[in-house]
Amino acid sequence: SYPDELSGGEMQRVAIARALVNDPKLIIADEPTGHIDPELSYEIVDLLRTINMQGTTILMVTHEHELVRRFGGRIISITAGQIDFDEIVEGTDI
Repeated sequence: SYPDELSGGEMQRVAIARALVNDPKLIIADEPTGHIDPELSYEIVDLLRTINMQGTTILMVTHEHELVRRFGGRIISITAGQIDFDEIVEGTDI
């Protein structure tokens, strides 16, 4: 399929696949669930979590607090350029 024929979720999966091609030690995911429905958001974050469990560090930026509560991990909250929260949070979807 051509890029303009892909859904939002398919485009996100392709972006993750492209990021994995060179076996990186770090993937920076800036709002990887933006512009897709909640069900696909969970699928994308679950995929990133699986990649993380295989040894790749994932740095994900998101405003979706429900994803943070569900998946957990090290959570760093920054407000006005200052860290106001830095803890490891156990998710509810373990």
